[in-house]
Amino acid sequence: MAHHPRVKVCGLTRGADASLAARLGAHAIGFICTPGLSRSVAPASIPALTARADAEPVLVFRSPSVEEVDAAVRDSGVRTIQLHRTGPEVVAALHRRYRVVVAHEVLVPGTVDAPTLIDSGAGGTGHSFDWSRLAPAAPEFTWIAGGIRPENITTLLAWRPWGIDVSSGVESAPGVKDAARLEALFGALIG
Repeated sequence: MAHHPRVKVCGLTRGADASLAARLGAHAIGFICTPGLSRSVAPASIPALTARADAEPVLVFRSPSVEEVDAAVRDSGVRTIQLHRTGPEVVAALHRRYRVVVAHEVLVPGTVDAPTLIDSGAGGTGHSFDWSRLAPAAPEFTWIAGGIRPENITTLLAWRPWGIDVSSGVESAPGVKDAARLEALFGALIG
């Protein structure tokens, strides 16, 4: 039986892209809420971006304060968050309030909380890490991110990830998803 991981399409900035990702089978859609990043959106705009997308929205942050996350949750109505480069005290405080996915830049035994995300860097870099470090398989409830593209998805599937998180590998420009690349990625997942 083929392995079909969950899919999150991240770095969305347009409603049409969020809708397409959901129609193709994305389980989650991610919105960057850290100002100054190329794929960042205003949290108050997220309800309009998700209006026609039947997938779980996720707010994504890099090094936020608790107050920044609280404000974004209030403005967007989204209560699932993904944290990159965030200190343990902030993570602990947010775990008490929201559903939290913590991103780790390396897979170090004993550091993986469930759910978690393993990435090659701070996110959106387009670079993958050595997936053989997942052997024999990615831990349950772990999302794999970093450099995932239609051209390499079958290689990653050999490591049986629980979930994959894609962004730059399916874009024509930062924050602009390419329909053909999205379709190719989902086609490879079900093919």
